Amino acid sequence: MDRETMEIVERLALVERSMRRNRAALAVVTVIAVAGLTGPSLVGAAKAPGVIQAKSFAVVDDNGMVRASLGTSGDGTGLALLDKAGNIRAGLAARGANTALILNDKAGNRRATLGDDDLKITATGSTEHRAASSLVLFNEHGRVLWEAP
Repeated sequence: MDRETMEIVERLALVERSMRRNRAALAVVTVIAVAGLTGPSLVGAAKAPGVIQAKSFAVVDDNGMVRASLGTSGDGTGLALLDKAGNIRAGLAARGANTALILNDKAGNRRATLGDDDLKITATGSTEHRAASSLVLFNEHGRVLWEAP
């Protein structure tokens, strides 16, 4: 093919691509317009409730495995994000006056804590309170690698 024919073929391909996008957009607009014209029967007659209450919520994947949970227990509230194996990988916990962001490794071992929390130190077995501005990093055995302040 000569250069002029190639340019025509390329321009035609651009026009065809543009036409496909325009048809898809028109189909979407048509569906929205039909839904709007038919009224509440298609879009939902009832208004959404202002407040949904429960002691806990769970988000599950396509296989029914819990991948996130939000709930309360005793004086605490927590949000947990779980991996495919069911291990908590990240969490936000509020217990009493304490609030902390917790990050775990694949095995479920705590690797970092940011915030106001009571931490049990594996090496000594003691519990120490950390300030809201604290960051503590742990090794795979639960020993403190670094902390501030």
